[in-house]
Amino acid sequence: MTGLSVLPVLCQRGDGGKSDSAPPLSAKPGRRGASCTEGLRGSMSANGEHMDMIVKNMSLKVGHTVTISGVPKAGAECFALNISSGADHALHMNVRFTAHGDERVVVCNSYQAGVWGAEVRQGGFPFNYDELFKFTISLTPEEFLVVLSDASEIHFPNRLGASKYMDFSFNGGVLVRGFEIN
Repeated sequence: MTGLSVLPVLCQRGDGGKSDSAPPLSAKPGRRGASCTEGLRGSMSANGEHMDMIVKNMSLKVGHTVTISGVPKAGAECFALNISSGADHALHMNVRFTAHGDERVVVCNSYQAGVWGAEVRQGGFPFNYDELFKFTISLTPEEFLVVLSDASEIHFPNRLGASKYMDFSFNGGVLVRGFEIN
């Protein structure tokens, strides 16, 4: 079991300003893979994306589950979680309250070799401003299984096909309270 109690680390540059290889997450509204970072203040990565929190070198392997808890900030349009391998995002989970033409929906995607994949929209929307949420993500060889707090599920393909992912980032209007890998 690998656990990490997380206090908010807002607008931290995770790469020390040295890397410009990460995919651009800020995009025009309505574009696939658009992030929820427009309007945030603070530090930016070299490619202009805001990084609220980065967790590096914690291994999510096939058969393991990550449990994430947090609180959406009042008035936030959305927030996103990325599970990454280098510059590629195996899972980009975008929780949208009112963003990019969507209302109260979870949109998942991947980013590989500079290209966003097809969006997946499944599951419920058990997120409310200023209320604690908790969800899990389990990795199998074929997919990420996201189980939301209302017991609804999102089945997102493991498009990169890796058996281990080491890097996680959170963007947008969320205060992460807990992050644990079992």
